[in-house]
Amino acid sequence: MESNIHSFDTECSVLSSIILEPALLDQQMIGTGLFYETSHKQIASVLIQIYLEKGTIDPITVADRIQDQGLFPQQSALQYITELCENNVGTTSYKDHIRLLQRYKSRRKLYNLLDDCSVSVAALDKDPTEIIETLQSELLQIQGKTGEHDGEKISDALVRYIQELDGRITGVEPDTTLITGISQLDKRLTKLYPGHITVIGGRPSHGKTVLAMQIATNAAISGHRVLVFTLEMMNIELAERVVSAYAGIKLKNLMTTKINNNEWTDIQGFAENAKHYDITLYEINKLKLNTLMQIIRMEHFKKPIDLIILDYIQLMSYPSHKEVEALGDISKEIKSLCKSLQMHAVVVSQLNRYCEARKDKRPMMSDLKASGQIEQDASNIVFCYRDEVYNKDDQNNKGIIELITDKARKGVTGIDTMTFEGEYQRIVDLKPRYTFGESNES
Repeated sequence: MESNIHSFDTECSVLSSIILEPALLDQQMIGTGLFYETSHKQIASVLIQIYLEKGTIDPITVADRIQDQGLFPQQSALQYITELCENNVGTTSYKDHIRLLQRYKSRRKLYNLLDDCSVSVAALDKDPTEIIETLQSELLQIQGKTGEHDGEKISDALVRYIQELDGRITGVEPDTTLITGISQLDKRLTKLYPGHITVIGGRPSHGKTVLAMQIATNAAISGHRVLVFTLEMMNIELAERVVSAYAGIKLKNLMTTKINNNEWTDIQGFAENAKHYDITLYEINKLKLNTLMQIIRMEHFKKPIDLIILDYIQLMSYPSHKEVEALGDISKEIKSLCKSLQMHAVVVSQLNRYCEARKDKRPMMSDLKASGQIEQDASNIVFCYRDEVYNKDDQNNKGIIELITDKARKGVTGIDTMTFEGEYQRIVDLKPRYTFGESNES
């Protein structure tokens, strides 16, 4: 089993590389926890001490420090350090070897965790639910500490970027960005990028969920993996709305079961196609932040996620007297997870009522609940506004929705006027003809 949780040669390579080329520590620091061998932990500790003291790192200095501290009582420290350096095959793989040691470290933690859990289960002194929760929490910590927070020189980042860009152009590398599938919004936002958040805000009945589900379904149709967390509706209600939008059947007819044979055929046809769409719905009331993080990480472990939808953030579980602080924490954690897992998040947000007291009721960023942190974390902020909600007798605005892009980190802010087909639960371009589901990206 020991060969699966550590590599003697890799540990030797990292330590000797530092002794031969101390500047490597400027590129990436080490910790004693990376090493399994006791002697290697001791050498690493000495190297860290000398580095922090801004002293000279060489075989003799390191050996003297080890000898002074009595770390190698049974053998010559200088002889061991000299042999370590003589067997070094080169320092160019230093970072790769660090990452390898980080994986071995995670394996050791995982082995110890599972061993502790098996002891707890056998002892029968803990509730199984408590053991499972502890296991999930510890697993997430291990998963989150496998080296993804390593520093990187900008020159290295530029090399990776140019290689990735060339790969996307030539088709060798997959394009990990997404589009909304709504032509005017795609022109404005350009793309939905991994590691970023798009906030969709609006007052009730203005089309927030319609827009979010349209983006989710279009992404799934395009071959992306999507997770949807619905805190307000049931999964079956969302499914009904998607059928209405994509099978082209009025929602009222679905709800009252007034469906003709042709429409039934269309429903079955869409359901058959949907088998190929990788979109998973989670219907959870009072969703806790830890639960959300656990589900996303576990789903991502099964298969990488491209997009998550959270509808909506204010319905998550948090102390009501700390709403601003709690919503800010949720936003920061989602942003951090998006960067870590390289996925995009669409977060639906309710607005406060102050906008309805204004003469011009169009939303703005200050209308977002707990707006400070959410506004900061979001790369894109899009508001849904339907004037007919307030002015029902004005026929000019009937069936019109304004998508107000108030923030677009890689795009252009502005307002796009589109058609809101409420009877089909979808948003379409203002065109005489429109085939729903087609991409109009240009």
